[in-house]
Amino acid sequence: MGNTTPAAGARAYPDGEIVAGTPIPAVVPLPGKGLAPMPGEVTVVTNPLLSPLNGKPLGSLAKVVDRTKNPGFPFWIAGMEDLIGHRPPTPPLDMLTKAKAEALKASGNPLWAQLQPNQADGFDGGLPRHGVKGYAAGGVTHTVTTRLDFSKEFEKAVPVYYPEEGTDLEQLAMAFHAKRTHPTVKLDLAGVATAATFTTNGSGGPVVGAPFHNPCIDDQGTVLKPGVVGTFFSGESLTGMSTRGSSIFNSDTPRIYKGTNLQFDAVLNKTGYHYPQQRIVALWQDVAPIISKQKPPEPLVMRANTFDCTVFHHSNLVPGAYEIDDYQVRTRPTSSASTSTCPSGT
Repeated sequence: MGNTTPAAGARAYPDGEIVAGTPIPAVVPLPGKGLAPMPGEVTVVTNPLLSPLNGKPLGSLAKVVDRTKNPGFPFWIAGMEDLIGHRPPTPPLDMLTKAKAEALKASGNPLWAQLQPNQADGFDGGLPRHGVKGYAAGGVTHTVTTRLDFSKEFEKAVPVYYPEEGTDLEQLAMAFHAKRTHPTVKLDLAGVATAATFTTNGSGGPVVGAPFHNPCIDDQGTVLKPGVVGTFFSGESLTGMSTRGSSIFNSDTPRIYKGTNLQFDAVLNKTGYHYPQQRIVALWQDVAPIISKQKPPEPLVMRANTFDCTVFHHSNLVPGAYEIDDYQVRTRPTSSASTSTCPSGT
């Protein structure tokens, strides 16, 4: 790596332009802290797609050799072996429906034991979880670049589909983070290694909206289930853990907020000055009243008490194009009609 080029077969980051990939700098261990376990074997391979401009390979792709062991971030992310240089797909379980959650939970696979189907409310708009390859794979776009219009729209694309419940590698990563501790070693200031543990989330498996890290846990790694009183750092000393608490809004029965991006004609004053392409976030049940001017728009504020757990379902209803007005030209940004989920612990 003296010339910044990874050795052949070395663990390296794939790159959309560089065939050999880019080197991964070594991380200096923190003395006294357990080292992250060694990940599964990973290398880079040449992207088989060729540039339509110069005929050269379009960089490199990841290749996970050992598919029985967590390959480490970012190599378990869907698309690392297919779509380098392009937007990755949505996270696993992001569009999870109640029916899909029920099917996973009933499958008998312990990985899905923590899923609560009543929390799931995803909707993919008819387009399953996917990534898109570019021009070299046969993609076609219609581009307009004029004084009044900067639009770009895909007319043809080559998709790569991924399971909503995650790829084999994503599920390996889920299982890895579902465990609280992993045997490893730590180094002292003299570089002497002794046995230690490496701590991860340890919540027992994915929950709706959080496939790798359930945030609804206390500082000892205990999932905040109904009736569980959590233990948290209290601050009176470096090890103080005297803060205790629980909530009826817990990992199994969280607060659920449902919000959406929308566009509407916003009236700004009594004279009638208005902006027809105002975009805000609002609660689902407020969308129609705001658009029909039966309810004034207001800032979306999600409130949660200490120890509450919250799930936020987010959707996008804005139009595909932003039309020309007095302030900008016409543009067509990426948009979607879908619903995703994001949990949080407070």
